[in-house]
Amino acid sequence: MEIEWLPGFESIKNYGEYIEYNTFTVPGCTPIPGVGGTTFSGSCHPTWSQFYADTQAYEAGAEKQLKYYNTVGSHSPLPNLTNRTVQNYPQSDLDIPDQFRVDIWAQDFEKDVKAGKVPS
Repeated sequence: MEIEWLPGFESIKNYGEYIEYNTFTVPGCTPIPGVGGTTFSGSCHPTWSQFYADTQAYEAGAEKQLKYYNTVGSHSPLPNLTNRTVQNYPQSDLDIPDQFRVDIWAQDFEKDVKAGKVPS
């Protein structure tokens, strides 16, 4: 399905809508290709508690960036939406605290403000 964008709305960003699944790349998670698909060594999905501890450390100033900021990959069946999706913003998933999503959004928004490229 091809999405046609209205004039003036080319700079939109997608934060987790219509994301079919997420992938996670964390230290100790190694893809092992095999017959029947890829398996992984180690745990690839941080736990709810790990995500939450990350948000607490970030908000307390102990981290300049969330530890798991670049570990999430978002995938959508809609190619035009994928191109406008903030890739490290996770889909709605009860295994990830909402506060982690808020902090991802805030970091991304702050980056856009500094660059003078806030989406319309």
